[in-house]
Amino acid sequence: MKAKSITYKVINETKQQTLGWQVEIASTFFTRLKGLLGRPELAIGSGLIIKPSNSIHSFFMKFSFDAIFLDDKNDIIYVVEELAPGKIVKPVANAVQVIELPAGTIRLTGTATGDVLKVTKCSND
Repeated sequence: MKAKSITYKVINETKQQTLGWQVEIASTFFTRLKGLLGRPELAIGSGLIIKPSNSIHSFFMKFSFDAIFLDDKNDIIYVVEELAPGKIVKPVANAVQVIELPAGTIRLTGTATGDVLKVTKCSND
């Protein structure tokens, strides 16, 4: 019997848009270090919350992705659309976590700096 995996739903409360519904959290040293490495793609609806974090890179990645930097109130303070492989985002002042989502999510949902996100836990079999 396989153990239940925990995923999260991320909603842009300001725009009333769901950004992801199968989002994982990387909150240990090793899960943050690995991040999205080794994945062939980031499927629609999936993503990764990295916390704590205020900067990211896409070295050795095989795909582009969007990144949303949040402060301690879940306010968006910086966004990066379609971060290409081999790039780095320097530390963002006041950011405490980053949400990595499929490329195009920010544009498709109208997500912007100043919006507020809500993250809720889901249980999956």
